[in-house]
Amino acid sequence: MKNPIVGREQELSILERIAGSNHAEFIAVYGRRRIGKTFLIREFFSREVSPSPEHQLFFSHSGVQDGSSATELARFQLAIETQLFNGLRLPAVKTFHAAFELLINAIEARLYSDAGIKRAVIFLDELPWIAKPRSGVLAALDSAWNSTLSRIPKVKLIVCGSAASWMINNLVKATGGLHNRLTCVLPLSPFTLLETKQFLESKALKLNLSSIIELYLAVGGVPHYLMQTERGRTVDANIAAICFDRSGFLREEFNQLFRSLFTNFSECEKIVRLLHAAPKGLTLDAIAKIGRMSKGGRLRQRLRELEEAGFVGEFVSLDRKSKNSWFRLVDEYCSFFLKWIEPAPKSVFNGDGLPYWQSKRDTPSYFSWAGNAFETLCLKHAREIRASLALNPAATTSTWRYVPKQKIEKGARGKAKNAAEKGAQIDLLFDGPRDIALCEIKYSAKPYVVDKKFTSEFLNRTETFKEKTKTKKEILKVLICNHGVKPSPWVLEAADKVIDEKALFKAL
Repeated sequence: MKNPIVGREQELSILERIAGSNHAEFIAVYGRRRIGKTFLIREFFSREVSPSPEHQLFFSHSGVQDGSSATELARFQLAIETQLFNGLRLPAVKTFHAAFELLINAIEARLYSDAGIKRAVIFLDELPWIAKPRSGVLAALDSAWNSTLSRIPKVKLIVCGSAASWMINNLVKATGGLHNRLTCVLPLSPFTLLETKQFLESKALKLNLSSIIELYLAVGGVPHYLMQTERGRTVDANIAAICFDRSGFLREEFNQLFRSLFTNFSECEKIVRLLHAAPKGLTLDAIAKIGRMSKGGRLRQRLRELEEAGFVGEFVSLDRKSKNSWFRLVDEYCSFFLKWIEPAPKSVFNGDGLPYWQSKRDTPSYFSWAGNAFETLCLKHAREIRASLALNPAATTSTWRYVPKQKIEKGARGKAKNAAEKGAQIDLLFDGPRDIALCEIKYSAKPYVVDKKFTSEFLNRTETFKEKTKTKKEILKVLICNHGVKPSPWVLEAADKVIDEKALFKAL
């Protein structure tokens, strides 16, 4: 029995509309490696999901990363022969234009001979690997769509790719022949926490919310990573088995990740490592300076590619000025790999990784890392937090930092001395029409203790925010703690609202 599709409600709604439309559709699906693109398309058009699959024609072909253009052409023709000609071997075609003509003729013949076919799905998986440089695939695809496929109402052409930047540049924002040809763009993101919970439950893993968050901080919401979990293991045992055992699935994943997604993979990996070393994030200028890179178009392009693939997030400042935006590593697995897997002694991977992981799990270093990782998790679940706070849906999400300029003052004997004003930072805020919610995020192993020091610091940041932004809006002070807070008199003074991990799992 096939696995059901978990989550993806918005994507399924779009696919339902596409499957039932009475005109030709050209859909681009993209998302990072292991995100479940192929599974979603194949499963949707399978018996469990789509009614009467026997009344549809489904052709699929997937590219391979390191194949030559000649090899891809031969594989494409073989797929056509196998799926549409009952395995009959035909004279070899010499170009992709001829191959697409062969495909079109076969589909038209099937539709003409069988009026009961309600739709003809053409699924080209990993199109960036099929469309090798100078292969002519994109020109052939453009010609096939414009000349014939777009005029056949039953045709649903779906192209898919893990290289998000390639898909966007060559299809979504194409300026050449494929400009404005797509009828739908379907980006696929990692699961949210709620979707992750639903996915684990579909595998009969019923973890509590805290355990799900711990697992998510290690592997993120990538379905294929989550698929490696096993029932009967604790969350620590699952993380150890996936990341630290000799045959752990994610032990070497990082080393293949960027190579499979980006043409300039070494530059992309360099940026990810820079941002990992600065968990609070860096401005464009800081990335250029620390990485000794030009802050021109090339760096901006690499950041855009990483953002499109879901590895990096750009967090806009309250003033909406791009120079004050901060870039932050938002991919959980990359953060976990660089912090815990890569530095681990080689001996750890020679046997059971659980003792090693348990020795790290309760250290101050872990909670320091987890605190930053949890902040990022909250930033990625800002919509859920806003809904839990019952804020105005029009409230925009942003961040705010104040970095004071250093002043030079004369000391008692006339010598110059530094007198720097303290800076302030709000990692997450919601700016509504009449109010602003300032959020402080804390991660701990048990209910957080709000004391006098914390209260003073949070109130000082709030006052600095009011002074520097000159806002006249009402300020709502929010404390987000994974385990909530321990009751104390300081809580009422520090925060107007306290929310816990349940807010991150809120259905929208």
